[in-house]
Amino acid sequence: MRTLREVGASLEIDGDTLVAAIEEALLKVYHKMPGAMDQARIEIDQRTGKVAVMATELDEEDNPIGEFDDTPKEFGRIATATARSVIAQRLREAEDSKVLGDFRSRTGSVVVGTVEAQRNPAFVMLRVGEFEARLPQSEQVPGEVYNHGDVLRAYVVDVSRGEKGAAITVSRTHPGLVEGLFEREVPEIQQGLVQIKSVAREAGHRTKIAVAATREGVNAKGACIGPMGRRVRAVMTELQGEKIDIVDYSSDPARFV
Repeated sequence: MRTLREVGASLEIDGDTLVAAIEEALLKVYHKMPGAMDQARIEIDQRTGKVAVMATELDEEDNPIGEFDDTPKEFGRIATATARSVIAQRLREAEDSKVLGDFRSRTGSVVVGTVEAQRNPAFVMLRVGEFEARLPQSEQVPGEVYNHGDVLRAYVVDVSRGEKGAAITVSRTHPGLVEGLFEREVPEIQQGLVQIKSVAREAGHRTKIAVAATREGVNAKGACIGPMGRRVRAVMTELQGEKIDIVDYSSDPARFV
């Protein structure tokens, strides 16, 4: 019982709540056993941890008159295995909640990840800090190769709870990746002096971004290109050579086109 309470504390779950979850799971196991009584409850001794099945005793008219011990043989072994299963499930749920809590606020941002050994051809797994993120084939750039150990940046498109737990989905094709990379490279964007007004992208081939200054005298296009073209080249390198056109934005559609 002490161990259960310690586990509960580590998961920020009240010990009694964890015990109640184990009792509920054990009752389901008991009801699947041959000869199980319909009316029964699980009793866990809070001091010793001993598990007993207490069934309701009925009179001839099916009125409850008391309880009797109906604990099956070997139920202690079953109880131990069930407790481990419940604790493992709660651990997974706690980890899922941590992922969802930490990453939901990062949806729509760019993260850095390391490519892990490929276990499934349907997606590439990235290690992002202490978490794993999926890069599905639909979000991969045609022609890009992702080798184990490669470090790359990706755009967080979704964080949700799936059938197998928390799922983080990232993209290398999303226009937001280009925008995030420029935000990282261009101080004027970070300072709010330059805005990216729109991004049109054909991932792996060419991207066109329209930029505008928020203050007179600031060269938005020049800021994004950078001295000797260093800033735009840094973005192109991250995108593995994808061509980038930077144009001045205009609110006049005819002029902008």
